[in-house]
Amino acid sequence: MSNRTVVSVEPRGDETIEIKLAKSPGIIPGARVPKLFECDPDAMPPWTDAGAIERHGRTIFDKLATHDAIKIAMGDLQKISPGAVRALYFHLVANVAERLSWETLCDPTGRFLALDRRWPIARMADSEVDQPLYNADFVPPLRVMALLSAIQRPAAPEWRGLCQAVKDARANGLDTELIVMVGEEPLLTSIRKEIASDNMTWVTVAPIPDRVFALDQALTAHKPHILHFYCHGSTTSGVPRVQLATITDWDTDKMAGSLIVKLEELAGFPALKATWLVTLNCCEGGKAANDLHSVAHTLVAGGIPAAVGMTEPINAADAHEFASVFYPALLVHLNAALTESKKSQKSVEFEWAPALYPPRTALRDRHGDPLKHRVWTLPVLYVRPEPFSLRYVGPAAWASIIDPVNKARVDAVAGALRALPPGTPDAVRMGLLDIVADVKPEFRPALDGSVSGGG
Repeated sequence: MSNRTVVSVEPRGDETIEIKLAKSPGIIPGARVPKLFECDPDAMPPWTDAGAIERHGRTIFDKLATHDAIKIAMGDLQKISPGAVRALYFHLVANVAERLSWETLCDPTGRFLALDRRWPIARMADSEVDQPLYNADFVPPLRVMALLSAIQRPAAPEWRGLCQAVKDARANGLDTELIVMVGEEPLLTSIRKEIASDNMTWVTVAPIPDRVFALDQALTAHKPHILHFYCHGSTTSGVPRVQLATITDWDTDKMAGSLIVKLEELAGFPALKATWLVTLNCCEGGKAANDLHSVAHTLVAGGIPAAVGMTEPINAADAHEFASVFYPALLVHLNAALTESKKSQKSVEFEWAPALYPPRTALRDRHGDPLKHRVWTLPVLYVRPEPFSLRYVGPAAWASIIDPVNKARVDAVAGALRALPPGTPDAVRMGLLDIVADVKPEFRPALDGSVSGGG
């Protein structure tokens, strides 16, 4: 039985939204009956007002409680004992709902649910386009790839936090590799020396590429399970993008990174089909306007299992604090799930939301009173509506499975072959097959586009 509570927030005409209880651990009468949700983001008090954080959270809580089934479900949540965990998700179908700070949800006693380990809060994203159910087959090592270059914000603390998290994970038995690309030449030199002096064969370091296609090639070469960005991001003329600074940018004291990756380019990288999580740190990766889903939302709606973004830019020290606490927590959770799968030889469901509790509380503690400082509310997590399943697969078994990136390539070539008109010369068909010449023969399509391989 699912241990999730999911509230669906959907459009109701052009100007209004409605809510219903989509999922809960038990049956609650009237759960799927929609009710008008009168909670306008523009009517919320400005964040500069005294008590605004609690008022935001209480307003959302009270408006949710006007739906009888959701009120019962939230009451059930608050009855669980310390030590138990039940994630609360908001499935944001209505665009405007992204602008509400769901992470501030506050009960009548003044308790912020997201700051209690029992009730991690996250968001769900989906699209009208049907996406295949993502079941992740894992063969060691776990690959964490970090792109670290926010112009004028040194990335050394980010590197140290990520490196320590991976080092600890390896010490705990999780075979993990760290691939780092940086824009600061002194940091690049320093990491190379550290790798050599400490024999850190599990770390690969390279400079940030200066072209989008080169970044695409790097991602394809490494096929990261986790992709981390420490960079700047923005939405210009309705086009969201991330900005990474190259070594040349740092050398010339530019104020903006020259490697600009638009959302549609990032989402279109083939390697992302095998990526489990994208983290957008220290940028506007979680921010949305009335008519524009956030980068994080859009990536998950496009099929990536999970993405973390910030609803507003945060300062570098807070970004480093987030990463240095988030990744140790995440890797501990992943290690436990993969260990369980390895022992049982079965898939296990994995919840991303609990890993947000430690960094959220760390940000709270760094700034003090959560009623006055809201940086703890800025990290937001989006996941797919369907549960994310992990299955540990040993190297021998993996030899008989095609990975998601290559499967996508095979499917594309097979589709192109099937679309060719009758009488197309075999030389043309063989030219298309050359695109997947590096794929194991049993998985390649036939000349007519039929595919008989597994995967």
